[in-house]
Amino acid sequence: MMKLAIIGANGYVGSRLTSALAETYNVTAITRGIDSLSRAVSGVHYKTASEDLPIFDVVINTSYALDKNHANCALANNEMIKLLNRICNKQTKIIHLSSLAVFGFGLDKELKADAIATRNDYVYVFSKLDMENKLITHFSNKRVSIIRLGNVWGPGNASYTQPVIDSLLWELPLLPDKPGMCNLTHIDNIVSYITHTISCTQHLTFHHLAEWSDINWKQVIDDMARIMGVKPVPLIQPPCYPLSFRDEVLYAFKKKPLEAIKTLRSGRFTSAYFPERLFSKILLKFASLRYPKQPQLGDYAIPDTFIWVLNCQKAFTNTRLANWQPPISWEESLKTLAYWMKESGYCIK
Repeated sequence: MMKLAIIGANGYVGSRLTSALAETYNVTAITRGIDSLSRAVSGVHYKTASEDLPIFDVVINTSYALDKNHANCALANNEMIKLLNRICNKQTKIIHLSSLAVFGFGLDKELKADAIATRNDYVYVFSKLDMENKLITHFSNKRVSIIRLGNVWGPGNASYTQPVIDSLLWELPLLPDKPGMCNLTHIDNIVSYITHTISCTQHLTFHHLAEWSDINWKQVIDDMARIMGVKPVPLIQPPCYPLSFRDEVLYAFKKKPLEAIKTLRSGRFTSAYFPERLFSKILLKFASLRYPKQPQLGDYAIPDTFIWVLNCQKAFTNTRLANWQPPISWEESLKTLAYWMKESGYCIK
């Protein structure tokens, strides 16, 4: 039986992959620590990266480095490369899950199924790009499949599904004036596509998977609102999405000094060029920071990055292996979500 390793098996995508692939393959789940296990899957071997590990036929990496400091992310990615070198040989197929965010949260960079130079950007984007390029440098392209996922959707997803549901439930601003393309991919379709990739003889180094890239966020939000029996609240003033260092600085200093420093601390470009601790030291000198900010009328339940995604007008171009069709349609996903929300205690008409 083919030996398969899943790195990041406790995450949202990783856990679903582990359950699905354990039915067919000899699966080892590689985790940060034994105490990090959320729910063990029957028949799966659970190991930590520090233990002795065999050579695998297929390695799927669903994890990624995320730290406030860009340099720390690069170091963590180096450790991942070392781990892959330990558990792979020249025949091992490496499947790495990346993100459409490598083109910017607003897809403001050229969309291409090819390598992209690592650049200063939000730390999440930087980390994804850094890992992609290290994989290509250290391993033959014929061994590596980099799957850039669209915005992941499905029951219990905390990045996209949950913010939409919570905002609708609590009547918080959500629907932009000019909603963009949703670029969604369903968790079950992701599992299906990766399963297809494992056995497929056709090879692509870069894959783009967003089977619902042609659906507008208005349809998504309206469909969810209909299921819940609520009315979406307009998103009046989307935050600035900076396209350059200059844009970011000018936007920040239109605010009061304290708010300007907070904006720069988490900025798209300033956070890449200046250490986060520098801004934090300045902020700690302000006594007002010691007290929690009271929520204001019209506050968002969703992060700025999600608001930019809602306003993104570009559709993520799909690049997929032949002979694969998504098993879950948008209509079928809505039925699944309606059942999940009912079981989870959400109010549904």
